[in-house]
Amino acid sequence: MGVYDNMELGKVSHSSVTIGTTMDEELFSKKLIPITPPVSSANWNPGSDNTNDTLIVDLLMVEKRFNIDGVLDTDSTYSATTKKTNLKLLFNAGGVVRVKFNNESFTANFEKLAITRKPSDGTEPVEGEHGYDVKFSLMKGNNI
Repeated sequence: MGVYDNMELGKVSHSSVTIGTTMDEELFSKKLIPITPPVSSANWNPGSDNTNDTLIVDLLMVEKRFNIDGVLDTDSTYSATTKKTNLKLLFNAGGVVRVKFNNESFTANFEKLAITRKPSDGTEPVEGEHGYDVKFSLMKGNNI
């Protein structure tokens, strides 16, 4: 499993965390309101499905979410364990985080975070070794 790109997460009051992504998924959803007109009894036909086409109102509200799989590894600045601690602090602090990924900068809020320790000999991973697998989801946007 190769690392594709780095994602940097941070807040003004916390240390930033760089995650080596192994999978990223962008999810888009829109707010739609369906309006299904009723079938009058005069138009009721026992042999058909008796449905009118549903009318759809598009509220033009798009939500963008990211599902990310990645690794926390030891580098020349931070150990994998320090990165794990900083990532948990970012998650628990609440509010938006600054995200830098794929030549784009934006703010988002954590929805979920899972951290899995990779098997090791019990010592801190040396530079370049992966210490933890992470999976998390973000919703792009700002706090009110």
